[in-house]
Amino acid sequence: GPIYRRYVDRILALYRDLSIPKRCAEVSVIYGSMYGRTENLVEQVARKFRERGVDVKVVDAVRVHPSYTLSEVSNSGALIFIFPTYDASVFPPVREVMDHLQVKQDGRGRAAAVINTYSWGASAKEAVELLTKAGFQVVEPVIQLRPLPTEEDLRKLEELVDVLAREVLKYEKCSE
Repeated sequence: GPIYRRYVDRILALYRDLSIPKRCAEVSVIYGSMYGRTENLVEQVARKFRERGVDVKVVDAVRVHPSYTLSEVSNSGALIFIFPTYDASVFPPVREVMDHLQVKQDGRGRAAAVINTYSWGASAKEAVELLTKAGFQVVEPVIQLRPLPTEEDLRKLEELVDVLAREVLKYEKCSE
């Protein structure tokens, strides 16, 4: 490899900057939706974060390849996963992102949240296990919603947004 004799401090600083993820005052919402109801929920959640002054990135795991998703969310202070249950499991495109995060141990030092929509059976427990194995600190409340959320569900949603907003606002805003 090359041997650097000049600008060594600059080179090392650049290496540190590129290799150590920054944590930014933003939340990334990674979601998958089968019939549009979960996508409507995502829009509501993103709006609630913006109302609290938190920058939000929204990534549709169905349409965005996991490699781009991982790059897009790498500096976010917290991730929130919103997905329906599919065959008694986490919706496959979202599950794929979780699997990649686990392999890379990309959750170290970050908070994550889970919102699971379901009709027959919830899969939030599986998601919590996957994210914990990826190194995330999964924050409460973990939310499991039927197609028509109750008042209690909406209260829990507000609580979750408040918890994550406080968590990420500890960090500085990052420029694009």
